[in-house]
Amino acid sequence: SEWQRDCRERRKIFGRKRWNERDHRTKMCDEVDDEYLKKYSIERRVIDRRVDPDKVVLYALPTILNMPISMSPFVAKVDLWLRWREVDYEYVVSLESGPKGKWPYVQHRGLLVPDSEIVIKHLSTMLGLKDEVVEGVAAERAAAGKAVRQMLEGNTFYIMMWQRFVLEEGWAVLKEEYGKATSFFISQIVIPIVVKRRLESLLDAQGTGRHSVELLFQMLREDVATLADLLGDRVYFYGDGFSTLDCTLFAFIGNLLAPFPSSQFPVQELVMEYPNLVAYYDRIVERFYQGKGTSESLKIPH
Repeated sequence: SEWQRDCRERRKIFGRKRWNERDHRTKMCDEVDDEYLKKYSIERRVIDRRVDPDKVVLYALPTILNMPISMSPFVAKVDLWLRWREVDYEYVVSLESGPKGKWPYVQHRGLLVPDSEIVIKHLSTMLGLKDEVVEGVAAERAAAGKAVRQMLEGNTFYIMMWQRFVLEEGWAVLKEEYGKATSFFISQIVIPIVVKRRLESLLDAQGTGRHSVELLFQMLREDVATLADLLGDRVYFYGDGFSTLDCTLFAFIGNLLAPFPSSQFPVQELVMEYPNLVAYYDRIVERFYQGKGTSESLKIPH
């Protein structure tokens, strides 16, 4: 049967398993490779037992500023990947961080899986999904894709966090949006006192928080220009076919287009200078988000 073939395929990947239908509806294999779980900080844990075990539950930060995507580019990346792959999933806003103390994380078949990249790799394996576009890409272009992802997640992200949590103009907007999306206790006490201070310390230790406003904006300009140059006039990063990398690119471009008004740090205006990035963002919004949250609708009024 299809179910038996599914089990055999997972045994090839994870080693010896026993499929247990009676285990509180989780349908998970009782035994998975402990080294695999330890390596990726995956936990045998279920948060919501009422959900169908085959359904993916994405625990995420809220959307803000009328954006179609989460304020976290990593959440937005997984959300788009699930839409693209047509996975049956539920988006749950949660301010409780996952196994690695980060967002997003997912619940699936009795496992709690953290980290956007690990989530995508794990679900791809469990659901038997392959990224055919990447498999056919030339080595040089694939290397460029890896480099641009590292740039966005290892540099652009920290500048974005600085803009939102350290820069006064950005923090004022973010605090107000948190007030709309969460309780008074969370928005007025936990986030300003705990989250903001931790992020300020992190950004200072990482180095981003020690730079001047002018230098940070120059660094961001260079990142955006690099992304625009590498994308060029392609429909998607690797050509006409959508890939996992496009989920990352879209998530970051979308977050950079978020309407955070700032005379000191006009991020949205910077991205708008590159028509190919704006067109790329709008193309994906039309395809996967029913046209909600186009670049035109997000423009900051002047």
